[in-house]
Amino acid sequence: RDINKADRSLVDNITQACRLWIFKWSQWNYMPKNKLTHAESIAVLIRIIVWMQDESTQPRFTNYIQIALERKLIDTINPLHNITRWEAAVLLYKAYMYGNKQ
Repeated sequence: RDINKADRSLVDNITQACRLWIFKWSQWNYMPKNKLTHAESIAVLIRIIVWMQDESTQPRFTNYIQIALERKLIDTINPLHNITRWEAAVLLYKAYMYGNKQ
């Protein structure tokens, strides 16, 4: 496990997020130093607001992207590109606004 590479003050939160399946381990590695892709960030957000989706699709993030598109949280993106802080902030803002319409 590579959790020891994460900021020590965040280890409990990271572990809890993984236990809740918001983030997923990859072969028991969290990869705390890796950059986040659009697909990964959207999957995390959709797991928080809707819950887990079928991941047996190819690519496995397909259903998360579809929900984000249906809710107009995203427009056209390249799911494999890294997300910027600005793009993440806009994504969170749109999710917040969508939730307040309900």
